[in-house]
Amino acid sequence: MTHPNSPARFTLPLRRRALTERPTGRVWEEQVQRVTVATDQLAVVICDMWDHHWSAGAALRVKQLVPELNDWCSRLRRLGVTVIHAPSDTMDAYEHSPARARAARYAGTEARPPLALPPPPFELVDGGSDTVDQYSPNTAVWTRQHPGIDIDEEVDLVSDEGREIAGYLEDTGRRTVLMTGVHTNLCVLSRSFGLAALIGYGLSPVLVSDLTDAMYDPARPPYVTHDEGTRLVVRYVEAFVAPTVRRADVLPDPQPGSQDGEQDP
Repeated sequence: MTHPNSPARFTLPLRRRALTERPTGRVWEEQVQRVTVATDQLAVVICDMWDHHWSAGAALRVKQLVPELNDWCSRLRRLGVTVIHAPSDTMDAYEHSPARARAARYAGTEARPPLALPPPPFELVDGGSDTVDQYSPNTAVWTRQHPGIDIDEEVDLVSDEGREIAGYLEDTGRRTVLMTGVHTNLCVLSRSFGLAALIGYGLSPVLVSDLTDAMYDPARPPYVTHDEGTRLVVRYVEAFVAPTVRRADVLPDPQPGSQDGEQDP
């Protein structure tokens, strides 16, 4: 594994939504703020990308997301961004993992209350699955993170505790956190390391909107496609919780003599 000789810098177009008064009525408008962050001030959290899921549809979408997410994280890791794997309720599988031990050092961090969240854009019924499933809703069939996502034991962290993750981020100055994984309207929002919790710790989480997915059944209100259901949750996050970026936005500013911002090792 190689790292740049000096931190690369990212200019992130942070997208939010604000309710704006117009003569024809109120509208939600996208607002973009460009913020420059060095890679040694940046981390990625991978939320609940498990090896199995009780919902067949959710499992399929995770499988489709895995190679794109893994490739993106691998590239950021080479630039010095910390990758934090957070597959909840599977820490026994990482008992002998150096990446797990690296996070556990921060278990004594004081817990803080999360950001209070307004009602979500839609309610879930029977867990929100959109497929006929072998298991009952919310059956914990997962045992570890999806094997298609690489864990670099030399530099990554493994944790499902917000206190550990926040303690590491505060200690290392990595206050901008790119949140990925599933599900946008559940764990990504509300886990102890989710968006609301990280804001409570005074950190600056950012949702990567095309590396996430919501639980939503198109047979239920608001009767839109699954992808549109995810977009509704993303817009809710932008309006009430945290800004978003897309994975292609997270590119380092060009460095002299380098291609695509990556410096020679």
